[in-house]
Amino acid sequence: AGVIVRFGPSGVKVDHGFLSAYMSVRNETLVAVKAALNTCSSSSSDTNKPLSSDCRSVLFTGHSLGAAMATIGAAEVAAKDDSIFANVEVNLFTFGSPRVGNKEFV
Repeated sequence: AGVIVRFGPSGVKVDHGFLSAYMSVRNETLVAVKAALNTCSSSSSDTNKPLSSDCRSVLFTGHSLGAAMATIGAAEVAAKDDSIFANVEVNLFTFGSPRVGNKEFV
C-alpha cells in the first residue's frame, strides 16, 4: 500500500499515488463535466425549469487505477455544493478497484 494522505473531511485519507493520478486529470475532468451539464441544461428553452432527467446524473467509471481515480472524482463531485452540481446525482461503477482510502473515506 502507498502513503495515505488527507482528503476531504477530517479523518478521511486516500492513497497518495491514486490521489496524484486523479489530480493529474482533475481540472480537465471537472471542466468537462460542468460543460456537459451546462450543455444539457441549456437545451431547455425555459431557464426556470428543473434539469431534465438526462441532466441530473453523472456516471464515473474505470478499471483498476482508473477505478481508483473515478472513485476519488465521484467523491469530490458528490461533495461539491456549487450551483452546477447542486441537484446532480453522482453514480460510480468500477471494475477491479483497489482499496482507495481508509474506512472514513468509505
